[in-house]
Amino acid sequence: MAEPRDRRPISVVLCDDVAEVRSALHDVLAPDPSIVIVGEADNGRDCLHVVGQLDPDIVVIDLSMPEMDGFEAIPALVREAPRTGIIAISGLGGAGLRDTVIGLGADHYLEKESGANKLAAVVTELARVRAAAGFRR
Repeated sequence: MAEPRDRRPISVVLCDDVAEVRSALHDVLAPDPSIVIVGEADNGRDCLHVVGQLDPDIVVIDLSMPEMDGFEAIPALVREAPRTGIIAISGLGGAGLRDTVIGLGADHYLEKESGANKLAAVVTELARVRAAAGFRR
């Protein structure tokens, strides 16, 4: 029997080229029982493939990666996986970066260092907002 829609865990794919960062993101999200990490990728091209295969609720994607960075991958994710929410993360900082990634189609932007402690709350809230809008869950 399928779980009730509001009880199903929020499925998340992590995309960052640094394995240690993916591990740290996993460690931040893993304690929340409402979130499950279903996949990982180390560049934007692989991220598109993993998201296409797994159809997660949320993808957390770094902006600076080899092969295809987050700036290129975000519009492709919007086109190819419109039901998946996008949280862009970066260590680059900069006041205009948030507006840039939101303009590309990301739902939210967090700086890696200052936003890591907010990530689980942002994932949960984004899943709730998207579900209310009819996108998921």
